Amino acid sequence: MLKNLIVFNQRLVHAKIIRSNAVETSSQGDSSAMNLYNLYPYYKLALAQTSLLGELSAKITKTLLNSAKVKLKQQRTFSLYLYRSKLRELIRAWESYVRIC
Repeated sequence: MLKNLIVFNQRLVHAKIIRSNAVETSSQGDSSAMNLYNLYPYYKLALAQTSLLGELSAKITKTLLNSAKVKLKQQRTFSLYLYRSKLRELIRAWESYVRIC
């Protein structure tokens, strides 16, 4: 019974705090509505920064993709080089084997 009373009192206290906060924010509503006009330049600035960040991320992505393509091309060239060198070694080994026979 005492526990229920304590929980009930805590809920009342929380409800009073919520109501007092609601009254404060509603009384500040008019002044904050007026301040929205003052925030417009910052909104415009945020849009400009967002578009700038979008352009930078696009450039970074493009650069990374290009570097990945170059690296892949280098790996292909290197593997082709290894393939040719191994092929040459096999041909030399075959030629030396044929000479022996």
